[in-house]
Amino acid sequence: DVSPNGKTIIFELLGDIYELPIEGGKAKLLMGGMAFDSQPTYSPDGKKIAFVSDRSGEDQLWVSDTDGTNPLKISSTYGLYASPAWSPDGKSIFVSGGLPTRDISKYNIANGDVVLITEYDGTGDFNKDLYSIGAAVSPEGRYLYFAQKTGMVDDDARFPTWEIKRRDLTDSKEITFISIPGSAFRPQISPDGKLLTYGTRLDNNTALRIRNLETGDDRILIYPIERDEQESRYTRDVLPRYAFMPNSKELLISQHGKITRVSISDGSKKIIPFTAQVTQALGPLVRYQESIEDGPVRARIIMAPQLSPNGKELAFSSFGHIYIMDYPSGTPHRLTKSVSHEFEPVWSPDGKWIAYVNWDKSKGNLWKMKANGSGKPICLTKYPAYYSDPVWSPNGKEIVALKGSAYLRTLPFQTYLCEKQIAGTELVSISATDGKIKNIVLAMGGEKPHFNSKGDRIYLSSRGKMSAAKLSSVNLKGTDAKENVEVNDTYWGFFDESATPPDIIVNPNEKWTLARIGRQLHLTAMPDAGTYEYIDITKSSIPHKQLSKFGADFFAWADEGKSAIWSVGSSFFKVSLTDLISGKTDLADFEFDVQEIEINIELPSRKPKGTILISGARIISMRGNEVLENGDILIKENRIAAIGTKGSLEIPKGTHIIDASGKTVMPGIVDSHNHWGIIREDILETDAWTPLVSLSYGVTASYDAQSHIMDYLGYQDLADAGEILAPRLFSTGPAIDPNLNDSSPENINNILVKYRKYYKTPNIKLWLAGQRNVRQMIAMKSKELNGTPTNCGNRDAKMDLTHAIDGFGATQHNIPISPLYNDVVELFAQSGTAISPTLMVTVGGPWGLNYFLGKYDINEETIPRDADKLMSLESLDLSSSKLSELPKEIGNLTKLESLALWANHL
Repeated sequence: DVSPNGKTIIFELLGDIYELPIEGGKAKLLMGGMAFDSQPTYSPDGKKIAFVSDRSGEDQLWVSDTDGTNPLKISSTYGLYASPAWSPDGKSIFVSGGLPTRDISKYNIANGDVVLITEYDGTGDFNKDLYSIGAAVSPEGRYLYFAQKTGMVDDDARFPTWEIKRRDLTDSKEITFISIPGSAFRPQISPDGKLLTYGTRLDNNTALRIRNLETGDDRILIYPIERDEQESRYTRDVLPRYAFMPNSKELLISQHGKITRVSISDGSKKIIPFTAQVTQALGPLVRYQESIEDGPVRARIIMAPQLSPNGKELAFSSFGHIYIMDYPSGTPHRLTKSVSHEFEPVWSPDGKWIAYVNWDKSKGNLWKMKANGSGKPICLTKYPAYYSDPVWSPNGKEIVALKGSAYLRTLPFQTYLCEKQIAGTELVSISATDGKIKNIVLAMGGEKPHFNSKGDRIYLSSRGKMSAAKLSSVNLKGTDAKENVEVNDTYWGFFDESATPPDIIVNPNEKWTLARIGRQLHLTAMPDAGTYEYIDITKSSIPHKQLSKFGADFFAWADEGKSAIWSVGSSFFKVSLTDLISGKTDLADFEFDVQEIEINIELPSRKPKGTILISGARIISMRGNEVLENGDILIKENRIAAIGTKGSLEIPKGTHIIDASGKTVMPGIVDSHNHWGIIREDILETDAWTPLVSLSYGVTASYDAQSHIMDYLGYQDLADAGEILAPRLFSTGPAIDPNLNDSSPENINNILVKYRKYYKTPNIKLWLAGQRNVRQMIAMKSKELNGTPTNCGNRDAKMDLTHAIDGFGATQHNIPISPLYNDVVELFAQSGTAISPTLMVTVGGPWGLNYFLGKYDINEETIPRDADKLMSLESLDLSSSKLSELPKEIGNLTKLESLALWANHL
C-alpha cells in the first residue's frame, strides 16, 4: 500500500511488515519476529495501519500506529482473515473472514461492533457456498466492490470462477458488476472514484485490467503480472494487494518479484529499487529418523476385538488371521490353521463358537469354528460373496451379516478418502447350522448390525449429516423401519467422507449408546422408544461421557451391555458401566476407570535367504553420477552386498546368477507421497493390485501421507510379515483434521501419544489442522516424542511458509504460487523443512495427473511386464476416462519448471 500523502510504501515480506520511501532505498522493519503479519493497509488519514496477524496464536484483524507500535486486536472470532480495507471516514474496516475465508464483515474501530455485510444462506457444502473477498470501498462510501465465487477450491479450474460484485451500502442491493471469461477479482477504486482495476486470467498468465467508471472503457493496463491464485486457497486474496497513488494517475504493484510503479495513461513501468535486511527467527527443525528393523514384525493393530460372553477370553484379527487369548493376561494364539485370511470374529451367545468372515482372491464366505480350537473350520455359506459385519442372534440360531457383490468389491474407488458400502448390499440372516440364507432388507448404507436383548429388533449404524453417527432399526422381517438417534459434535472434515467413519451401537437393553465421533468414543443415553432425536454432544444440556482418551479404532459392548470395550493400535481398553446401567449413579456423576492392556503378537519378518548375483547389467550405482555399463550386483539375503564391474566381485558358492545383459538396473524408487486408495478397510484386500503395480513400476518403498483409516497399519503388518506382496509400506495413519475441538495442550499431547505410542508412526500428518498456535504446540510436542510433524498446506502458501518458520519436518504438495523468488527459497533452504511436491497433484494450477493423461494414451503406451494383468480392466478404464474431461491444451508448465529449478537449488 502507499500512504495517503504518497511518500511512503508499506509491504509484507515473509510475514514481516516493512516501510519504504516512495523513491526506494533501504526498507525499514516495522513488525518482525515469528508471528506472520500480512496484508498491511494505511488508514485514510495515514495515522494507522490495518493488517492481519497470528501474533495472538490465530489469524485476527489488527490495527497499529504507522510505525508498528500500539497494536490493537480488532476481531475476536476464530477464522482466516484477508484483504482488510478502510472505510473512507477511517472509522471502520471491511475484511473477509471465516473458516474458510467466506464473508465480508465491517468492524467499527471505536467500539468493536461487527456487521456482517455479505451474509448468504450457507448450504453446508464447501463446493456450493458463496465466497467473497477483496473489499474495495468507493471514495464517497456508498458502494462496496468485491470478488465472489461459488465453491471454496477449484482444482483444474474451468473459468470463469470469480466475478466482481457491487453492493450499495445504503440499501444492500447487489449486482454483478464484471463477469468475464478469465474471471474478475481483486478490485481497487482510484482515489478520485473514476477508475476501477481488477485482475483476470489471460491465456496462461494474469493481467491487470482497468475500467473507466464514467465511460465504461475497459482495457489491459499491465500484462503479465504475478500469477493469480484462482486454483489456490486465496488466504491473502487471489492477487497480492496493489494500490493507486493519491493522484489516481499511477499505481504500485508487485510484479516479477519487484515493486513496480505503473502509469495509468500508457502503462509504462518503473521499478522502485529497494533492499531489505531480513532476519527471521525459526523454530527448531523437528525431524526424527527411525531405523528400519530386520527383526520380528510386531503387530501395529488388532482389529475387531470381542470379549467372550463370560469375559474371560478375547478374540480379534491380526496379520489377517483370527487370534484368541485369555483375558487379560494370556498369550495370543491362532484360532485356526487356515491359510485363508480371516476377519471380524464374533462369539456365539454360549461362548462355544466363533463366527468370522474370510476374503481371498476376490471371494469370501462366512465361517464358524469351535472357540477351543478343536476340529476344523466350518463354512456356513453355500456360495461366495462379500460377507461382513457378522453378529449372532441372542438365541444362537442365526448369524446376521451384510452380503454384497464380491465383484463390485474388487472395483476401484471413485475416491481414496474412504470405502463406501457396495451398491445392493443386503442384510441377511444365515442359519448357524445349515447356512440357509434369508434376505431381510437392503442395507442402504447401514452397517454394524446388532440385536436388542429380546432378539426382535436389529439396529444398524450409518453416516448421518455432517459425519453424525446415525442409528436406525428394523424388525426381523426387515419392516417397521425406524430412525432412532443421531449423535454428533462439531467435528468435520473438509470432505464429509474424509473423517474416520462414525459408528454407533446401542446396548442390549436399548438404554445407552456408544458412538465414535471425531475418532473418540462417547457414551450417551438412548432416546425413549419410538422417538427420534438429534444429539449434539457439544451442548452442555446433553448428558454424555467421552470414554476414550486416545481415540477408538474398533469398539463394542461386552458383559451383556454392562461394559464398553475398544482398541487403539494393538492396545485393548475396557470400562465397566455396571453402576450406571444398574442405576446406582447417573451419567453426570458417573466416574470410571479404564483398564488397558497391550497385546503383543510377533511374526518373523519377510527376509529371503541365500545370495543372488545380477550380472552384466547397466547399473546406476548411486555413487555420485556413476553408471557401470557392464556390472554386477551381489545381493545377500535382503541387503546389497557389493557392486562392481562384471567379474570383479567375489561370488559365494551356491549363488543364484541372473543374466541381466542388455538391461538397466537402478535403485528402487521411494514414493514419498502416495495414497493406497484401492485398499479396503475392516476386511483387508490381500490381493490389492495397487501395491503390485507399484512394484512393477520399480517402487520398492511407498509412504502413504494420509490414510484416512487405521486399517492401513494392518496392511503394513501384512507386507512386513510377507502375507502380501508389496513394496515396503509406511504410513502416517489418518491425518489430524482441520478442526481440533479441544486444542488444549493436554488434548494435543493425547493425539500425538496416540500416533507415537499406539500407532508407532514416526511421521505425523496434519491436514489444515488448527490455527498457528495449535500447529506450534504440535511441533513442540512432536519434538518431545521424537516424531516428525508434516503438514499439508492444501493450497495455502501462507500456511506453507509458517511450516518452515515453525520447524515442521516436511510439508506436503508444492507451494501454490508461481514463480518463487529467493526469499521463499532461502527460507526453506535454511529452515531445512522438506517439501514433497507431488507432481501428479500439483496445487495452484492444472494437476500433473491430467497433464500425464492428456499427453499419453495409457492404452497404447508400453506398460511394465504383467502390470496390466495386475490391474482390472475397470481400473484402467477409470483412469483413461478422465481424458474426455480434459481440454486439448492443459496450460503451461511454468509452475512445474519453477519447482524443478527450486528443487535443484535446494
